[in-house]
Amino acid sequence: MATYYVTKQGDDAHAGTGPEPANAWLTIGEAVSNVAAGDTVYIGPGIYRETLTLATAGTSGSRISWRGDPDGRYCTSETPGRVRITGADSDELEGATDVISENGQAYNDWYDLYIDGSSVAAISGATANAGRLYRCVLSAGDTAVYRIAETHECVIIAGYYGVSLGTHYNDVFIGGVNGVSGGTAYNCIAIGSEKGFSFSTCYNCTALGSSQGFEYGGAVYNCLASGCDYGFKGTNQTWVNNVAVYCTYGFYGDSSTNKMDTSTAKAFACKTVQRGATTYETHTVGATSAVGWDYRKMIELQRKLEPYLTSGIKEIGSATYAPADDCLGRPRPDGAGADDVGAWEWCDARTSFTAGDYYTNPPAIVIYRGGEFIMQLGLKEGQNLTVQVRSKHKDLGGGASKPQLILRGKHITTQTDTNVTADDTWDLLTCTTGAVPVDCVIDVVFKGQDAATAAAKQYFSDIATIVG
Repeated sequence: MATYYVTKQGDDAHAGTGPEPANAWLTIGEAVSNVAAGDTVYIGPGIYRETLTLATAGTSGSRISWRGDPDGRYCTSETPGRVRITGADSDELEGATDVISENGQAYNDWYDLYIDGSSVAAISGATANAGRLYRCVLSAGDTAVYRIAETHECVIIAGYYGVSLGTHYNDVFIGGVNGVSGGTAYNCIAIGSEKGFSFSTCYNCTALGSSQGFEYGGAVYNCLASGCDYGFKGTNQTWVNNVAVYCTYGFYGDSSTNKMDTSTAKAFACKTVQRGATTYETHTVGATSAVGWDYRKMIELQRKLEPYLTSGIKEIGSATYAPADDCLGRPRPDGAGADDVGAWEWCDARTSFTAGDYYTNPPAIVIYRGGEFIMQLGLKEGQNLTVQVRSKHKDLGGGASKPQLILRGKHITTQTDTNVTADDTWDLLTCTTGAVPVDCVIDVVFKGQDAATAAAKQYFSDIATIVG
């Protein structure tokens, strides 16, 4: 069982057997070509612009370990820093292949790495006895982590699936259509996904600001949904000791005759407890709580989140919303998206590197049907901001309003420019603020108007910002 080293001062002509520049390899790909079952590879701080396809499997008793060394504990000649493996080029444009493919090679484990730069997957596992991830950060345009056996204490960011299948412990999932799809999750948090946990068995997990916090599939025990549209959705599975806080529909069964079991559930300040297929249910949530964590801590969390989840809501427990701004100065809701969740209006928006979706330079922002994609820029007192973007639209149908560029904030007059071109024709949108009276944050909003057809898409490309 050998130990190898990869550093930014190494050379692939070396033996790779020591951390010194005279011994270490330069690329992780060289290590891929040389490792055997039971070996360990330490990877020093730096950016490694490589995509890796494994060629060697470990065994159940002799796993191969790929260990980032951000502290320089083992790669002692290196300056401490992040260990990043990326499929992005030097302009930070994503690649179109997996950053790491286990390629059917079982029993490979990954530690303390930052893996990103793919429009597909950060890592795809072997079909059987796939690898395990420990303390990694992973980001990808589609599925960040696919068919990996286990993840431990990871942060996972994705455009579509955070993780698909596998078992997950103490992880944080951010964004995507599904934070966790399938598999089993323990003590995990999903933030801002359309579906926080989908078809997953969950223990002690939390979904924040999702369209659907927990939906269908496996059993769900001792979980919390807060600021979601649907906190817990589905009937034909096990729901035990779950809590919904500030959700539109705390618990939502399949139909009026196939209700969700809410006998051990708790709902606080939700619009309704349980809803059937066509009518609101009157099923009562239990009067006592049997949740498995310290209830006082859950209430403390609720109180801390309340200003962010409820600002702008006229009356919790009612379908009526006030037109007032939320806590960040954004109107909530403005009717452009399908759902209004927390302080942000939910929007199905993705980046695209497909030719035709962008004007000159990728990526493009594509908004499906309607909603807002928001960037924030800080200005100092006396500065002004000009933003330009190319926009077009397809299949809006019914004479619907066209895409808009909007600049807004608490200390400026809202500026709006609207696309005026025909279908599938680019238009240049421009907005400018005056000099701001104080240091402040400006919302740069790419708004897709609510379209009449489900196939509608609205595109924004070649964004330019000028601060004067």
